[in-house]
Amino acid sequence: MNLTLWTVQRRGFDLSKPGQKYDHTLGFYWNDAAVGERYRELLPHLHGHFQVDAILWCRPTLATWWLQDYEVVWKLNVPPSLLLGRFNAERWNEAVHERPGAPIAVERLDAGTTCPEHMMDVLVRWPLPPGSAGKIALEPGYISSEDFAAIKAAEA
Repeated sequence: MNLTLWTVQRRGFDLSKPGQKYDHTLGFYWNDAAVGERYRELLPHLHGHFQVDAILWCRPTLATWWLQDYEVVWKLNVPPSLLLGRFNAERWNEAVHERPGAPIAVERLDAGTTCPEHMMDVLVRWPLPPGSAGKIALEPGYISSEDFAAIKAAEA
Protein backbone atom coordinates (compact mmCIF):
# COMPACT_ATOMS: atom_id res chain seq x y z
CA MET A 1 0.00 0.00 0.00
CA ASN A 2 1.47 3.35 -1.05
CA LEU A 3 1.86 6.24 1.37
CA THR A 4 0.70 9.81 0.88
CA LEU A 5 3.42 12.33 1.68
CA TRP A 6 3.92 16.03 1.01
CA THR A 7 7.03 17.94 -0.02
CA VAL A 8 7.95 21.51 -0.89
CA GLN A 9 10.37 22.16 -3.74
CA ARG A 10 11.53 25.23 -5.59
CA ARG A 11 9.58 26.25 -8.66
CA GLY A 12 11.17 24.79 -11.77
CA PHE A 13 11.98 21.45 -10.17
CA ASP A 14 9.31 19.17 -11.59
CA LEU A 15 9.01 16.00 -9.51
CA SER A 16 6.78 14.42 -12.14
CA LYS A 17 9.37 14.74 -14.92
CA PRO A 18 11.19 11.41 -15.50
CA GLY A 19 14.97 11.51 -15.47
CA GLN A 20 15.29 14.84 -13.71
CA LYS A 21 18.43 15.09 -11.57
CA TYR A 22 18.02 16.28 -7.99
CA ASP A 23 20.01 19.48 -7.38
CA HIS A 24 20.97 19.86 -3.71
CA THR A 25 22.13 23.42 -4.27
CA LEU A 26 18.48 24.48 -4.66
CA GLY A 27 17.61 23.26 -1.16
CA PHE A 28 16.32 25.56 1.56
CA TYR A 29 19.52 25.50 3.65
CA TRP A 30 22.19 25.09 0.95
CA ASN A 31 22.96 28.80 0.43
CA ASP A 32 21.69 30.05 3.77
CA ALA A 33 24.30 32.43 5.22
CA ALA A 34 23.70 31.27 8.79
CA VAL A 35 23.59 27.47 8.37
CA GLY A 36 24.63 26.62 4.81
CA GLU A 37 28.12 25.53 5.78
CA ARG A 38 26.82 23.13 8.44
CA TYR A 39 24.11 21.78 6.11
CA ARG A 40 26.66 21.12 3.37
CA GLU A 41 28.73 19.27 5.98
CA LEU A 42 25.81 17.11 7.21
CA LEU A 43 24.17 16.20 3.91
CA PRO A 44 26.92 13.86 2.63
CA HIS A 45 26.83 11.98 5.95
CA LEU A 46 23.08 11.50 5.61
CA HIS A 47 23.43 10.35 1.99
CA GLY A 48 26.22 7.98 2.99
CA HIS A 49 24.16 6.51 5.80
CA PHE A 50 21.42 5.55 3.34
CA GLN A 51 23.81 4.89 0.44
CA VAL A 52 21.96 7.25 -1.91
CA ASP A 53 22.89 10.25 -4.05
CA ALA A 54 19.71 12.18 -3.33
CA ILE A 55 17.03 12.30 -0.66
CA LEU A 56 13.63 13.92 -1.02
CA TRP A 57 12.53 15.50 2.27
CA CYS A 58 8.80 15.01 2.89
CA ARG A 59 6.15 15.30 5.59
CA PRO A 60 3.20 13.00 6.33
CA THR A 61 0.85 15.97 6.54
CA LEU A 62 0.67 19.54 5.27
CA ALA A 63 2.06 22.10 7.70
CA THR A 64 1.06 25.75 7.82
CA TRP A 65 4.65 26.99 7.88
CA TRP A 66 4.76 26.14 4.20
CA LEU A 67 2.65 29.22 3.56
CA GLN A 68 5.72 31.29 4.40
CA ASP A 69 8.48 29.35 2.70
CA TYR A 70 7.27 27.14 -0.12
CA GLU A 71 7.31 27.69 -3.83
CA VAL A 72 5.60 24.51 -5.02
CA VAL A 73 3.79 21.93 -2.88
CA TRP A 74 3.72 18.34 -4.15
CA LYS A 75 1.50 15.51 -3.03
CA LEU A 76 3.32 12.19 -3.34
CA ASN A 77 2.03 8.65 -3.53
CA VAL A 78 5.09 6.51 -2.83
CA PRO A 79 5.66 2.81 -2.22
CA PRO A 80 7.08 1.88 1.21
CA SER A 81 10.23 0.55 -0.51
CA LEU A 82 11.29 4.15 -1.21
CA LEU A 83 11.09 5.23 2.43
CA LEU A 84 14.56 5.63 3.90
CA GLY A 85 13.65 6.79 7.39
CA ARG A 86 11.69 9.17 9.58
CA PHE A 87 13.35 11.94 11.56
CA ASN A 88 12.28 14.49 14.11
CA ALA A 89 12.52 17.71 12.09
CA GLU A 90 13.29 19.69 15.22
CA ARG A 91 16.35 17.51 15.94
CA TRP A 92 17.54 17.85 12.34
CA ASN A 93 17.16 21.64 12.54
CA GLU A 94 19.14 21.65 15.79
CA ALA A 95 21.91 19.64 14.09
CA VAL A 96 21.96 22.04 11.13
CA HIS A 97 22.19 25.06 13.46
CA GLU A 98 25.16 23.60 15.39
CA ARG A 99 28.62 24.96 14.70
CA PRO A 100 30.60 23.38 11.84
CA GLY A 101 32.43 20.27 12.98
CA ALA A 102 29.99 19.53 15.82
CA PRO A 103 28.79 15.91 16.11
CA ILE A 104 25.83 14.94 13.97
CA ALA A 105 22.89 14.59 16.32
CA VAL A 106 19.97 13.57 14.17
CA GLU A 107 17.43 11.60 16.18
CA ARG A 108 15.97 8.77 14.16
CA LEU A 109 12.39 7.83 14.97
CA ASP A 110 12.27 4.11 15.61
CA ALA A 111 9.43 1.91 16.84
CA GLY A 112 8.08 3.21 20.12
CA THR A 113 9.32 6.78 19.61
CA THR A 114 6.70 9.41 18.95
CA CYS A 115 6.84 12.79 17.29
CA PRO A 116 3.98 15.08 16.21
CA GLU A 117 3.30 14.67 12.49
CA HIS A 118 3.94 18.35 11.83
CA MET A 119 7.48 17.89 13.21
CA MET A 120 8.30 14.67 11.35
CA ASP A 121 10.49 14.55 8.27
CA VAL A 122 10.14 11.48 6.07
CA LEU A 123 13.13 10.78 3.86
CA VAL A 124 12.34 9.28 0.46
CA ARG A 125 14.76 7.79 -2.06
CA TRP A 126 15.08 9.78 -5.28
CA PRO A 127 14.07 9.39 -8.11
CA LEU A 128 10.37 8.76 -7.73
CA PRO A 129 8.49 6.29 -9.91
CA PRO A 130 6.48 7.83 -12.78
CA GLY A 131 3.03 9.03 -11.76
CA SER A 132 3.79 9.30 -8.03
CA ALA A 133 3.93 13.12 -7.76
CA GLY A 134 1.28 15.75 -8.36
CA LYS A 135 1.68 19.52 -8.07
CA ILE A 136 -0.74 21.01 -5.53
CA ALA A 137 -0.08 24.74 -5.17
CA LEU A 138 2.23 27.48 -6.40
CA GLU A 139 3.76 30.51 -4.70
CA PRO A 140 2.15 31.79 -1.49
CA GLY A 141 0.68 34.77 -3.31
CA TYR A 142 -1.43 32.42 -5.42
CA ILE A 143 -3.09 30.56 -2.59
CA SER A 144 -5.39 31.88 0.11
CA SER A 145 -5.74 30.53 3.64
CA GLU A 146 -9.09 29.09 2.60
CA ASP A 147 -7.50 27.33 -0.38
CA PHE A 148 -4.79 25.90 1.86
CA ALA A 149 -7.41 24.69 4.37
CA ALA A 150 -9.23 22.96 1.47
CA ILE A 151 -6.01 21.21 0.44
CA LYS A 152 -5.54 20.01 4.02
CA ALA A 153 -9.13 18.79 4.14
CA ALA A 154 -8.68 16.90 0.87
CA GLU A 155 -5.79 15.01 2.44
CA ALA A 156 -7.96 13.63 5.23
